[in-house]
Amino acid sequence: MRRGFLLPAILIIITMSGFSDQTGLLSIQINKKGFFVNKTPLSETWQVSYFETHFGKADRDVAGTLIYDDDGIKLFRKYKDGTYLNEVSELQIYYGSVSSEKNLPSNFFSGSFTIDKLKVTSGLNPQAVRSALKKWQNKEAYLPHSYRYNNDKVYIYFRFNDEENQLLQISIGPNPTY
Repeated sequence: MRRGFLLPAILIIITMSGFSDQTGLLSIQINKKGFFVNKTPLSETWQVSYFETHFGKADRDVAGTLIYDDDGIKLFRKYKDGTYLNEVSELQIYYGSVSSEKNLPSNFFSGSFTIDKLKVTSGLNPQAVRSALKKWQNKEAYLPHSYRYNNDKVYIYFRFNDEENQLLQISIGPNPTY
């Protein structure tokens, strides 16, 4: 009688444990309380060690740019007096192909990312961003089909395809006043 019960019990435990963290994907959130990766807040100084804790070791380090191929993410380390510091100046998340850039991650971001209540996906368009981020300051961006928003903690650039119906990339950095 016990043998008949033991095998199904083991299978149930294995199955349930596999679903507790179904994907292992990153969860990034920005809101009025700050910047969070997997629910852990980022300090005012964007330390490389914080991102390594959540993203792991970069797949590639190209002249101070840490590239996470599987996650579709690039981190740019601050550069001062000929040295790359252990601080991050910008985080880039890729949702689509940006052919004009070098050293791109080999995959696109597949985790979850929210800004306030806006769920960021590749299907996002500028109107949805504008509508959701009404409380954010909107400034002119430096590239066509790009839009810049900032609050008192971070700036965010949204870069879209030419038709502006697909999000290609997001760039995030600490707001200079942060």
